[in-house]
Amino acid sequence: MRHFATDGFELHGDFLPDGINLSINRVYSTVKHVEAFISFLINHVDSSIKRIEALIKFVQSLQDEIQAKGRFFLAIGLFAGCALRA
Repeated sequence: MRHFATDGFELHGDFLPDGINLSINRVYSTVKHVEAFISFLINHVDSSIKRIEALIKFVQSLQDEIQAKGRFFLAIGLFAGCALRA
């Protein structure tokens, strides 16, 4: 009896012709390759999303800093304007 071991199950080939057994193993191998490729893509996209999120947080912190400095200079300008009027 021919025996085909795979990751999660076993195929016993006595009842199938050789060509079909080879086809089953090729399909299984192809599925495993596709599964590995999809896993790679998911991990790559996930890491890209994390980088984009970090970039967004950085830009937001820059915006907050610019707004804070803008308020500071606005206050100085108002104070200077009031001082010049007096």
